[in-house]
Amino acid sequence: MSNLVTPVYDPIDHNHPVISNPKINTETWARNNIVNLRDFLILTGYMPGWSCSASGTDSTQPTSYIFTKGVEALKYTITWGANNLPSKVWYYYSTDNKTTWQPLTDAKGNYVATYTWDTSEYCTAKTWGTS
Repeated sequence: MSNLVTPVYDPIDHNHPVISNPKINTETWARNNIVNLRDFLILTGYMPGWSCSASGTDSTQPTSYIFTKGVEALKYTITWGANNLPSKVWYYYSTDNKTTWQPLTDAKGNYVATYTWDTSEYCTAKTWGTS
């Protein structure tokens, strides 16, 4: 018999945090929601309420994945390299039902990940850039 305690899982609360609450309550609710989103991402690979579709001519190497929720969409486009491994991935965001796409940038304006693989197919480098 296991001595592990089953944790109580608090679902994401869309009504919290409330900024007018005391600071400690706001921080606790924000932390709880972030942890819940993290757990959901780890377990499922995507966010709750978002649907996912893949496109491309080869189902083992899709050229893009699109996640949608209402008029919002996130997309990543993949270029495949040697040994069927991704060489570059571009990240985009749309707020108008996938009509236009904007780069999903970090603080430095980067939105393209470039991967380097060794002969054993281990990723040896991931760099961020704009192309």
